[in-house]
Order: sequence, then C-alpha cells, then structure tokens
Amino acid sequence: MTLNALDAVYKSLTFFGKAGCVDCHRGPALSSSVGADSEKIFFAVGFDDFDVNDSRIHGVVDQATKEGRGGFTGNDHEKYQFKIPQLYNLSDAPVLGHGASFSSVAEVIAYKNAGQAQNPAARTNLDSRFVPLGLSNEEMHNLEAFIANALRDPDLQRYQPVSLPGAGCIIVDDLCM
Repeated sequence: MTLNALDAVYKSLTFFGKAGCVDCHRGPALSSSVGADSEKIFFAVGFDDFDVNDSRIHGVVDQATKEGRGGFTGNDHEKYQFKIPQLYNLSDAPVLGHGASFSSVAEVIAYKNAGQAQNPAARTNLDSRFVPLGLSNEEMHNLEAFIANALRDPDLQRYQPVSLPGAGCIIVDDLCM
C-alpha cells in the first residue's frame, strides 16, 4: 500500500467507526443497502428546507414537499423523512442537504456532529441515530478528507434517466429507487 492509500484507510476509520456513517450510508452507492425497504431508505435528520428567498430556488415549495416522504405518503410518522443520499463526489456539489442549506462537506459533518435539528418541525420524527457524535476536530477533518477525496472520482459517470416513475419525486418516492 502506498502512503496515500494508508492515509485514506486511516481517515476512513471515523466513517466506519465512531461517526457511524456506515449505519445509514451503505451499499454500492453508500446510500442504502441493495434491496432495502422504505424504512431503511428514508430518514429524518432535521435539515432545513428550501429557502424560497434563495435565488437558486425556483417556484413554490408547498407543505407536502417540505414534509418529505410524509407529505408524499400522508403518513405522519414519515414526515420530514428524505432518501439517504449517495456520498460520491460530494465535494463537487455546490449545495448539500435536501433543502440546500449546506455549501460544503465540512458543514454537513459539523451539523451531524452537533446532532441538533435545523428544522424545528422535524424534531418529532428524527431518526434515533441522529444524536451528537462527539467527534474531535481531527476526527471531523479526517472524515471530511475521506468523503471529499477517497469518495471522489472525477470520471464517475452518472446515470441520468429520461423520465422517472412517481412524478419524478426522487427524494421521497420509493418507486424511484
């Protein structure tokens, strides 16, 4: 193994260990396990929703959209649940979080480390694993380096379907797996 490979392995220990990222981010896309049912695909972690005053957001964000999967299914226990995202090439994304409330991997890690919901309405349905992680600054830095570098492939080809079932509601519709 090269020094870079050993460094990546060392930095991955927080992901697979103390931070518990792999409890939710698993399978080939580090999103959810292959064949997982909806209870293992959708989680509430209290992210803020779309800020309609942000120039990047177009149109109206209705209440059903804000309520995530629960707004789609009508089930109260599923409110504010969103599909677990994949983790590849996150450092290339201009915004992160289903409501676009983060602009870097480091911000998401700090949020998850604090374990405090941004969205007060989501607090009643938070996943039991969304708790303060107690990561040190070094552990947060290692986790960021692992996600931003080891999970980055500039040649990764993304499948872009022509159309989606379920009216294209990819973050709340389990038919769009």
